[in-house]
Amino acid sequence: MGTKKRRTTPITLSLAPSLYRLVELHAAKNGVDLLEAVETILRDALMDELEPADKRQVQAESELMEIVGRLVTDISQTGWDEDVTAAVFEKIADEHLDLYREAVGGDPFHFGNAEKSRINKRIGARIKRLLAADIVMSRGIRAKGQPSRKTPSLIMSYTLLRPRNVGKRNRRG
Repeated sequence: MGTKKRRTTPITLSLAPSLYRLVELHAAKNGVDLLEAVETILRDALMDELEPADKRQVQAESELMEIVGRLVTDISQTGWDEDVTAAVFEKIADEHLDLYREAVGGDPFHFGNAEKSRINKRIGARIKRLLAADIVMSRGIRAKGQPSRKTPSLIMSYTLLRPRNVGKRNRRG
């Protein structure tokens, strides 16, 4: 196990009903979805087997996801708009850049880092799930936003979101 080449490989699990129920309980208890519950269980079980650099990266990613949860909770209490994902990434850049750097394993403003891409997608999915949001669609495709180019950004684009209970709206047509 090394830090040089990382990749994410999807896996399919077939769990006994009793284990599945325990994973569901774990997910509900921790306010996460089933996939995140399985990942947490595996991470906790295997953490001591990781090499030090990998362990720091995994811990940083875990801590970053907790921070994303707190940021989304704060934003949801004050109201949010379709650019909520950009707002969360701006907060990360302003307040948690060193942790983000450790999690992505490199320059936080450099694009082309597969680990950064994986983590950014995970952050976006977590924001959507925690807000119980829907994706804004435009002409049948996901509507995208772009952060301001006036300052460096952690992301190049993001999917626009809307509250689930708000009537569907087509952007720009």
